[in-house]
Amino acid sequence: MLPKHNNTCNEPITWTYLNFNYLTLWWFPFSFFWSVMLVQGMQVRIEELTVMGNVGRALAWLHGTGALVSTITQLLIAPISDNFPTRLGRRRPFVLIGTLLAFPFVLWFVRTDTFWQLVISFVLIQFTLNFAAAPFQALIPDLVPLHKHGIASAYMAAWSLLGNALGIGLSGWMLASVASADASVVNARGLATMLFIVHGALMVAALVTLLKVREAHSASRRSISQAMRTAIADLLSKDVWEHRDFLWLFISRFFIQMGVYSAIPFFRWYVRDTLGVTDVAMQTAQIGLCAILGGAIAAFPAGRLADKFSKRLIIYIACSIAAIGGSIFCITSSVHVVRIAALILGIGYGAFAAVDWAFVCNLVPRERAAKFMAVFHIAFTLPQVLGAGIGGWVGDWGNATWGIGVGWRLVFCMCVIYFIIGAVLIRNVRELKVSSQ
Repeated sequence: MLPKHNNTCNEPITWTYLNFNYLTLWWFPFSFFWSVMLVQGMQVRIEELTVMGNVGRALAWLHGTGALVSTITQLLIAPISDNFPTRLGRRRPFVLIGTLLAFPFVLWFVRTDTFWQLVISFVLIQFTLNFAAAPFQALIPDLVPLHKHGIASAYMAAWSLLGNALGIGLSGWMLASVASADASVVNARGLATMLFIVHGALMVAALVTLLKVREAHSASRRSISQAMRTAIADLLSKDVWEHRDFLWLFISRFFIQMGVYSAIPFFRWYVRDTLGVTDVAMQTAQIGLCAILGGAIAAFPAGRLADKFSKRLIIYIACSIAAIGGSIFCITSSVHVVRIAALILGIGYGAFAAVDWAFVCNLVPRERAAKFMAVFHIAFTLPQVLGAGIGGWVGDWGNATWGIGVGWRLVFCMCVIYFIIGAVLIRNVRELKVSSQ
């Protein structure tokens, strides 16, 4: 069943480059923050607080618990946002409040000295930032006409890639290996400085969203209790199951993200153990930046093509390119070759990210956009639980059985398989024909 759309809104917007940037800017510091956390931040803290032989499983615990809370938060907050119109709109107040509330938990994360406090602080960071993210990601289907979803999604992908690039690059510089007994102290201070800076950027972007994004106004007003009752009823309804194409896109995205999140949490250790480099933080950053460069090359062309041609075809091509890049990680021991592989993988994933977002924005019903986007978000967070969990066990097992570094190669082999499955499943999604009017 294809969704019906109404492309009108109470306050028509002229979609200039500036308005697209206002609409998607918050995704830049959000991606910056999570690139620091996922690629190096959690790993640095785990290396401080756990023994070396258990790092894979410890990361799986931290990653998986946080992703589970992220999923639950989005599912709860999104329908409340759908059903809670205010003078500032349905989305922007949540973005500002969630961003503000995250700060004390970021402070706790960088200062705690026990693993279980680390888990709790990370869970609370996930709750507050997803309190903001669940409504924010509904702004594109809320406000942007169907025939501009591709370019709007390309802007979001571009800001995300820029945030990832700065997060990976600056964290690599600030967390670069220190040849002294105080290396862990220096790394912890660098991580704290980085996260405080990026949270400040999140607050600035939240204010830009509040002041510059115009949401459609609703004549109705509801109390928070009324909104919550309606949201719970909406959450328990089975309307998502009626949207067959949305469900197939969800399943396809799930497998593609499994390919991503089976690798990202363990990439620092792939560089250290499999490639055998000494300057782990800097080399991890440089290889990561190659992937980001590839994504930046692909995002805008893919987004523009998605407004004119088959989104399924672009995703087929994107997943094939990503699988080729991932395959090289499985067999090489050269840092230089890995950089090329990262560039190839980044091109594939960057194209996928831009088109994937445009595809789902086409398919969700606008009046319940936040709820559907929150459900779609499960295909992003559940792979963080399963990918990190399976990857952590496979990595530790492979390293113990065949030698240090082999386990992380096996993880990348799993990634390639996931990319292929995701590409095959996208064939079941029927595309919505969109008028440019």
